[in-house]
Amino acid sequence: MGMNEQGNTSVCVGQDASIHETAAFGAYVFVGILTEIGAGCDIGPRVIVSHHSHVGKGIKIGPDVIIRHKTFITSGSSETKKTEIGSPVIIGHETNIYGSNFIGDNVIIHGHCTIQIGARIEGFNLIGGCTFIGHNVIVERGCNIGFYCHVHEKSKIRSGSQIGDFVFVGEFCETEGAKLRDSVTMGKNCQIGQSTLEKSVKCKDRVVVSDHSTIMPETKIYSDCEIGNHTTVGKESRLYSITLVGDHVTIGEKAEIGSITMHDQTVIIGDHVTIGCGVTIGCGVTIGYGVTIHDGVTIEDGAEIGAGAEIGIGAKIKKGAVVEAGAVIAAGATVSAH
Repeated sequence: MGMNEQGNTSVCVGQDASIHETAAFGAYVFVGILTEIGAGCDIGPRVIVSHHSHVGKGIKIGPDVIIRHKTFITSGSSETKKTEIGSPVIIGHETNIYGSNFIGDNVIIHGHCTIQIGARIEGFNLIGGCTFIGHNVIVERGCNIGFYCHVHEKSKIRSGSQIGDFVFVGEFCETEGAKLRDSVTMGKNCQIGQSTLEKSVKCKDRVVVSDHSTIMPETKIYSDCEIGNHTTVGKESRLYSITLVGDHVTIGEKAEIGSITMHDQTVIIGDHVTIGCGVTIGCGVTIGYGVTIHDGVTIEDGAEIGAGAEIGIGAKIKKGAVVEAGAVIAAGATVSAH
């Protein structure tokens, strides 16, 4: 083990380590065996770079950073935008960080992660092991991202977002302080507000969930659906393309809304609607403000339910039928088109 002292700088260098002569070190830096430090690096005091690691040229590392063994940090191709790591930061073993990244203060990145080029991870964030952060992803302050997650390119994880384990976030998505529980899947271009997606929820492309809503476990939301504020979608429900759900709506368990094959006929559900469990709603249906639909109701394609109507348990509204505003349909009744 070699010792290199320059003024008040004390650098402890392990066997067979390679340090470029233009690298600058603060006090009490440790460089492990078989570790490489590139030209022009600026490494702050009390930094530990463990054995078998690589730190590319021009990288700036703040004080009190711990880089675990077999970690690979590159400088990227840009001469003006180098990787910068704040203080204090812990980077787990066998993590790969690929150039032109920013990692803020008080960040912990567990082992076996991959951080792609241009990613920005701001302060006070925790990233679990074996997680992939794609090109130009932004993770704002105060977020937690679990283990075995994938956050794909140009997505934005806004402040306060909490992401569980095994979560997949597609390209160009945005979360605004959302809670994504374990095994949630999001397609491309999704926008999730300050809402909760419970375990194993699956969203296809271009899904929008506004603020203060809850999507219960095992629910699937297909492409181009939109869900309003203060809305709950029950467990194991299916919202097919294209379903537009208003504010303050409650949808019970195992509801099926829309059509998996007919994507050109939009289902519109107004504000303050209550839909019971096991309800089936076809494509092209319009449901007005304040409607109550009880358990087991079937509403076929193209039907229209007026504001304030109530549909009793097990009733059937046939294709193209119109239920007038304020009407009450008895349990088990059938309403046909005129």
